[in-house]
Amino acid sequence: MEITIAIEYKRSRTWGYIPHATVRATVRNKDNCVIARDMSTGSASGCGYDKTSAATCYAFDDNKVLQTFALWKDFKPTEYAHARDYGYEYAFDGCGMSALTGLMRANRFEKHEIWDKDGDITAIVYTRDDLPESFTKLV
Repeated sequence: MEITIAIEYKRSRTWGYIPHATVRATVRNKDNCVIARDMSTGSASGCGYDKTSAATCYAFDDNKVLQTFALWKDFKPTEYAHARDYGYEYAFDGCGMSALTGLMRANRFEKHEIWDKDGDITAIVYTRDDLPESFTKLV
């Protein structure tokens, strides 16, 4: 599975620049054929919390592939994934992007950052190549 997070900051008259996250999740089978993909977006404004992680968390919540991943029996929760009647829900909104990194590392994803020529991060990509059939059959 590959999860790509792109953050764009847009000007708001009230809040200054606010983050808009675009999350793309793609699942491939052993033959590298795409078996599921989804794209979702989220944004956050206001003050007093980490808006980048909030926008990203909202996009995770709206992504069907990532919702399915949180329902998978082998999903490894951290304090940033809350249990519900079945599976988990993402709860790293406002906690900083390091909370997401910890959650993804607990689930054996590798993190890659894409930088522009000015040294700014343009995207974060999490990859995991060894998802078993117990997950790929769910999507």
